Amino acid sequence: KIHSAVGLPPIDLTGKNDCTCTFQIVGKSYSRSTTKTCFKTCDPVWNENFDGKYRYEDGDNLVFEVRTNGGKAGKNELLGRCVLTNNEFSSLGGWHGDMPLIDVARAMIPNPDTPNGRHAP
Repeated sequence: KIHSAVGLPPIDLTGKNDCTCTFQIVGKSYSRSTTKTCFKTCDPVWNENFDGKYRYEDGDNLVFEVRTNGGKAGKNELLGRCVLTNNEFSSLGGWHGDMPLIDVARAMIPNPDTPNGRHAP
């Protein structure tokens, strides 16, 4: 189950992101799967279950990436990633807790004094 993320950096001038979480078993490209998109938030809650079709084996590591959903423009920017190593969880019990993201994107801080957070010319 992929539950949520908190405190993601805002990427655009609105100060909010449309974001998804993708996970994959390292070295098994067929195992890649993505959550639904959570719109206009820096604290998305996906709360999605994924079944066992991914053929996890003891010793496998999982990588999670939180990305913006570029929509029709197709530009999906990386907001951050984390790797859950095989010694941090079990295939039966899973893993429960918070994981810090690494490779976190540089945030764009909206200007609260101007419309839509844009800087005045």
